[in-house]
Amino acid sequence: MSDNDDFAALFGEFEKKQGAGKKQAPKVGDKVTGTIVSIQDGNLFVDLGAKTEGVAGSDEFTDSEGNLTVAVGDSIDILVSGVDADSGMLLLGSQHAKRMHGTDGLRQAYEEQLPVEGHVTGTTK
Repeated sequence: MSDNDDFAALFGEFEKKQGAGKKQAPKVGDKVTGTIVSIQDGNLFVDLGAKTEGVAGSDEFTDSEGNLTVAVGDSIDILVSGVDADSGMLLLGSQHAKRMHGTDGLRQAYEEQLPVEGHVTGTTK
């Protein structure tokens, strides 16, 4: 075996290992964790790692008095709700993530007869 063959074999193994550890880009509906890198013009810009960023409306992270409940550097769990066609940036929506995550918490609160708080977002006949 020549040096070229050895190098080719080693390089092939390296590519396989790197490809196996590669993180795929999040898709619509995926729950992601990211770090808030900027807050401007009513939007939160979130670093999701692996050269991926997303944007969420800051109104999703306000309390009942309208105060922002997160800050730059905070880590948040959120769902990918879409992709901006112009920029390719991921659109994030925490309301969906809270509903998915909150079901278990709500069930536990019911079983322990603990009070819960919530916001009415709509009505059904």
